[in-house]
Amino acid sequence: MPFGGSYVQFRVKDGDDFRPGLYELHRLRRVLLFVSGDLVLVAIALVCLGPMGGLRSFWHGFGQVVRGGFALVMVGEPLVRSLFGLVRVSPAWAILGIVAAKMAAFNLLPLPPLTGGQILWNLVDWRGPLADRFHVVLAWVGIVTTLILYFGWLYVIVQVLIEG
Repeated sequence: MPFGGSYVQFRVKDGDDFRPGLYELHRLRRVLLFVSGDLVLVAIALVCLGPMGGLRSFWHGFGQVVRGGFALVMVGEPLVRSLFGLVRVSPAWAILGIVAAKMAAFNLLPLPPLTGGQILWNLVDWRGPLADRFHVVLAWVGIVTTLILYFGWLYVIVQVLIEG
């Protein structure tokens, strides 16, 4: 699925063999690694929309992504219609900037399957490992919430495309 995420596996050389190595990195390096893709999206938004426009679009994106994903008809549909209206009259680089800012905001939500959740997980775990049960519950809550948001937005986009 487009914009569904990505996966990278890190390996460190151990003699002649390679073994998984992401969690051998210092926590701050992991956090920088996790956030790097979203920083690129924010940079794209800043270049396309200008510094103030890019930051404003990114900052407002957090609330828009969450409210629109749960209040599909009241918030989500008008936002999608607004974006489709902009597509008709705005240059492609402006649309790219808006989409990049909203994607970065979505990815940085503090839900475990997303980048924000990985960052939060690494910073909270710093003081010592949390109970396994807490990790499992938090992961499931994050996955379910992320799926609700993802499919909510997918539903709204399809609905607007069908209705015109």
